[in-house]
Amino acid sequence: MPTKKPTKSSKAVKRVTPKRSTKAAEKSAGGAKRTTKKAGIKQSRPMKTGAARKAPAKRSPAGEAKKTAKKTGIKQSTLKKTGAARKAPVKRSPGVTQTGKQAATGQAPKTTSARQGTARAPKATAFGRTKPVSATPRSAKRTTKDSTTIGLIGAGHIGSQLARLATANGYKVVISNSRAPDSLSGLVAELGTRARAATAVEAAKAGDIVVVTIPLKNYRQVPVEPLAGKIVIDTNNYYPQRDGHIAELENESTTTSELLQAHLPRAC
Repeated sequence: MPTKKPTKSSKAVKRVTPKRSTKAAEKSAGGAKRTTKKAGIKQSRPMKTGAARKAPAKRSPAGEAKKTAKKTGIKQSTLKKTGAARKAPVKRSPGVTQTGKQAATGQAPKTTSARQGTARAPKATAFGRTKPVSATPRSAKRTTKDSTTIGLIGAGHIGSQLARLATANGYKVVISNSRAPDSLSGLVAELGTRARAATAVEAAKAGDIVVVTIPLKNYRQVPVEPLAGKIVIDTNNYYPQRDGHIAELENESTTTSELLQAHLPRAC
């Protein structure tokens, strides 16, 4: 019986891929880079994976506020404080009085009087000083002016001007000069019903306040008795060319007012 010849078993043939040389691989990689540069394509970095990836850092509210302030140009001092940094509003104590409020606003406190009611506060002048205001009611001031008479001994430039000011402010005036009262009719007509002309003695008797405004050389002609106990004001000035030389004034041992006071010892 014929025997079969053993056949050779077919072995699997492995395909062997030719290995590229290292130089060829480098050339291909270099070509890819050059192509990318020419095309203007940026190569992105490989993203980190797994634990290498970091979570975005959380910013605090204060940091966000600072960043916003820098962008908008707001000063850091204007930012409102948050959380515990906010201060509670200051509570006013019940002991704050109206006077304290007026002192804080620069207003002068008002005073009250049982007889006159509320008195006016002192007025502030341009230099910051307070001008005192009398507590006497205006009605009482008018009554005082109406009942006060000013006697003028002398009707020259000073005497006539004082008479105009006195009548304009509500005072009565009795004016005199070294001549007869008729010589003052024009001035009296100008002054009005509050003024009248008289002699020096009559002016001294009628006046509650008497003003002596005559040349100094005639000071001995001022009546003495009618001026006893009255307020006397003088406007005397020493002019040697008019009054002559007075030894007491020349050697400065006395003054013009002291001369008149020595002549009127009982006047105020």
